[in-house]
Amino acid sequence: MQRRMMIRDFLDWISVLWIILSTGSLIVCIFNMKFCMFAFVFIALMYLFLDPHCKASQIRAALMIVLFVTVNSLINIRYFEFSDDIIILLMRLFALAVICSNLSTERFQTLFCRIVFFLCILSLPCFLLSEMGMELPGQTTLWFKEKYYIYTFYHTIGRWKYFHRNAGIFWESPAFAIFIITALMMLLLGYSKQTPRQRLVYMMVYSVTLFTTLATTAYVAYILAIVAVILNRKRTEKLFGSGKNSKWIKIGFILACILLIVVMAYIESTTHVIERKLINRQGSYGTRSNDTISGFEIALERAFSGYGLFNNYTLSALLTKGVTDNSNWFSTAFLYFGFPFALIYAFFFCKGVANHYRCSWLSMLCVLGAYFVFINTEQIGTMTLFLFYLFPTNGTEGGESSSRKIRSNKYELIRQNKKE
Repeated sequence: MQRRMMIRDFLDWISVLWIILSTGSLIVCIFNMKFCMFAFVFIALMYLFLDPHCKASQIRAALMIVLFVTVNSLINIRYFEFSDDIIILLMRLFALAVICSNLSTERFQTLFCRIVFFLCILSLPCFLLSEMGMELPGQTTLWFKEKYYIYTFYHTIGRWKYFHRNAGIFWESPAFAIFIITALMMLLLGYSKQTPRQRLVYMMVYSVTLFTTLATTAYVAYILAIVAVILNRKRTEKLFGSGKNSKWIKIGFILACILLIVVMAYIESTTHVIERKLINRQGSYGTRSNDTISGFEIALERAFSGYGLFNNYTLSALLTKGVTDNSNWFSTAFLYFGFPFALIYAFFFCKGVANHYRCSWLSMLCVLGAYFVFINTEQIGTMTLFLFYLFPTNGTEGGESSSRKIRSNKYELIRQNKKE
């Protein structure tokens, strides 16, 4: 029984790690997507092997997503095109339904924060060494889907040329920033279980790592996350204690915002990156603005039903407007689903996000604002972590799902009987 529980704990760790890797890792998600999905399904099957059950609520959520996509595809049958993306989506949904049935929300968030903390610790020396002009052990290059990557299996260094930004193991630094800010919000507003001292260490490492990503949109989301924490006074006092401790935490958050503004001002004075992006519409801002505007322009042509998630039209239509790889999932959702379907998706996504955090409605608006920044800057709507929010939360009280508590009690009784 003890070995069984050790295997179960290992599965918890590897499932959360794989949710992260299958959402944004360069090696796993970009280069080896098919392997990634087969491994994800294998993890789910291991859960079923240890304890063959899957909650009806999770199965219902997966089936509702399949029904949603099927109805939308049938409406747009003339644009439909069968592809590997359909199989990949079904594999994600199956694995998530099983994993969400076996992994409590508190357990998930605790492990998520720990894994992202480790990825931050790993990325900082790698980023520093690469910026010093040193070649990392195992550094190599690869031409993949008309892009030239410079990377190691544990750190992404650049695409076409050096990023000079900390991307961690992810395909680019803004993607890394999404995981850092998500972990920060889970740490301070969610159900993650850490001691006050651990929370302080995690916060500092998250913040320092986020600064090294040099992702301007991520800084906006970071400020929204900090404002959400400051507005949620009762939660802050519960995590760090009332009185002076809570006061110093809030002062620390305010100083972090001021430091962030100073850093951005210094970067702007030396590189003029904000001027190039916002005023001259160069770089990522110009690209994302064009992606957003072009996406909505094409979406308006079929505002009610869109063109379907799996189609052979939108890519060619976007190419005519100079969009080669749409970076805005928000406009893409309207493009694929049409406005009514996209609003249904947005409602359930926001509801799912809200269920993963415990804070006041004003704080929740800031949290949703941070996620709105995420989906407006990266094509991540059908990635694993963001599909995860469409599934019901599981066992948020006490850190374990009810089914896991029953199994734990059963194993404890067996141990006691053996001793007797």
